[in-house]
Amino acid sequence: DDCWMAINGTVYNPTDYLNQHPGGSDILQGCGIDATKIFNNRSGGEGPHSSFANDLLVEYRIGSLQQ
Repeated sequence: DDCWMAINGTVYNPTDYLNQHPGGSDILQGCGIDATKIFNNRSGGEGPHSSFANDLLVEYRIGSLQQ
């Protein structure tokens, strides 16, 4: 029931943000995977997410990936 994703070695749970995502359901592509490439190169080749999106990630941080 949750959408967890990893971006740049950090794990996020943006489940509460899914319905607010400006790209609609595109965010679901990153659920359950390392979504770094998806986050850094938005669908349609639009380039990286905005600084606002990067700042918003802090709210959904739940941990770090271990190697």
